[in-house]
Parts: sequence; structure tokens; C-alpha cells
Amino acid sequence: MRAQYGYYACHEPARGDLVLYRYAGEKNLLIKIIKAVPGDTMALKKNPQGTRILINGSALTNSSGEVYQLSDERARLLSLYVRDYHGVIPEAAYLIFGNLVTGTLDSSQFGLVSRQDLIGRAFEQ
Repeated sequence: MRAQYGYYACHEPARGDLVLYRYAGEKNLLIKIIKAVPGDTMALKKNPQGTRILINGSALTNSSGEVYQLSDERARLLSLYVRDYHGVIPEAAYLIFGNLVTGTLDSSQFGLVSRQDLIGRAFEQ
């Protein structure tokens, strides 16, 4: 993995980008995937297995096509964003997740992230 620090100072973050993000209290940068960008719609749909995140009407999936299933606790924070922003990702905010559908340290735990907090872009070698 290689990184371009400061990449987003002059490039627009895009859905699917691997990003470097510094989460307060974590020694190392987190590598996450942008799953939703400003203007995307976001909804939560509860089912027997958990809660699915719908982005622009489609269930959010990882790189293998598996659907993310959040516990009630993990869905709670995102439900506040859905309510407060009327289901639309606000300007300069991004939904970031890891590739594990059962969850990692991601937007379900720390919320939407600001563009200014994206440290750089990661690239697979």
C-alpha cells in the first residue's frame, strides 16, 4: 500500500476511494473506503439480521458484494444523520467504512467525516 498525503487538497474525494483518516485516540491512520459522498441519499432498513445501509436506494456492499449489516448500536449514530440531514449526505461530508461487513472502526462509530480530515489517498500496489 502506498499513500499520497494531501491528495484531497486539490482533488475531489470520490466514492470508492481508499482514504487515510486520523481518528482521535488512534496511534495509526485508518485506511477506509468512501462509501457515500455529498448529495448521496442515505437510509437505514432494519431486518432480522440487523440494519442495512441504503445509499441512493441500494444496499451498501463491500468489495466482494457482501451487504453491510449493522447492529442496533452501530446503526444508532447513523440514524441521527439520516434524521438531522433528511437522508442526504451534507456538503463536504463522507461516509467511510472498512471492508468487513460486520464492522470496523468506521462511520458507524464516529459518524460522517469532513473532507479536511481526509489525510490522503491510499493506493494498492
